[in-house]
Amino acid sequence: MDSLKNIIKFIGFFLLLFLMVLLIKIIPEPKHNIHTSYKEWAKQIGLYSTENVKVGCYEGDNEICLGLEYENGLSGYMELCELINKHNKFVDDNLNYFPNDLKITFCNMAGPNQPDISVFSNSDYKRLDIEEYIDELNYQKTAKIQYMCIDMKRADIELEENQIPIDVPVIIMKSHDESYIPSGRVFAFLKDYKNAKQVIMDFWSEHDKDDLSKEIHEYLPDVEIYDVIHVTGQDYLEKCQ
Repeated sequence: MDSLKNIIKFIGFFLLLFLMVLLIKIIPEPKHNIHTSYKEWAKQIGLYSTENVKVGCYEGDNEICLGLEYENGLSGYMELCELINKHNKFVDDNLNYFPNDLKITFCNMAGPNQPDISVFSNSDYKRLDIEEYIDELNYQKTAKIQYMCIDMKRADIELEENQIPIDVPVIIMKSHDESYIPSGRVFAFLKDYKNAKQVIMDFWSEHDKDDLSKEIHEYLPDVEIYDVIHVTGQDYLEKCQ
């Protein structure tokens, strides 16, 4: 009899363990996982109420980092763009809200354990890898998003119909694949950045900067274009004609 009771307890334990594992898999990951002391900002720009964007917000020493993972295609991407613009408007309307040295970064994530598609930041955030040359543009410190850095191999041409212009002055296009040169419709995303002042090409592959500049100017005719010159120990910008 005792052995039968032990067998029943043993089976019951594993049934309970199985149910717990099943529940963990069924319960969806929370869409809004936000940890910040800047509650009013988070509320005003809509971090708590996105429908098509998963939001993770974490705060460190002089830094706010947001991970954004959009779903439902164009609808999700447009909502992500709105967050960037609402943040910039909030800064314009509340100039003394954030400290001057605060780094604020929005990461457009492809998914868990995958490289970011693009990163939006107000500073030379370490994940942008632009600190060696970006100061040459002489932008003043601000909490507004000033730089958008995009992995050109991950640029999604299917989202080129986005009708929400993003107010970011500097676009940094990166490709660290020595066998890949961006061209053609892959530049179509630039239409979203009608207020851009500079576009930076940071490519490791051999490329014709004049030909690429012509392609970029098809989307942003008045923008200044710079090429990153990679030399041992120091990268620098060279303005294209």
